[in-house]
Amino acid sequence: MKKRVFLGIIFIALVSIMALKQLMAVKAIDAGELCNTWCIVSPNNNCMLLAGDSNGTYTIICHDKLWP
Repeated sequence: MKKRVFLGIIFIALVSIMALKQLMAVKAIDAGELCNTWCIVSPNNNCMLLAGDSNGTYTIICHDKLWP
């Protein structure tokens, strides 16, 4: 009986951990939206989104072509 309860608790813990991982999964990144949020919007603006790391940190480089 104790073994069944123990196995049940372990099973519930594993399912909970898997559900949390799904909730914390990284969403798709919209590069255009990020560039419009962080860079000055102008027709001469060149925005580049560099790949992120495992912590979800991204590097955005804004470069206005009028100001090289």
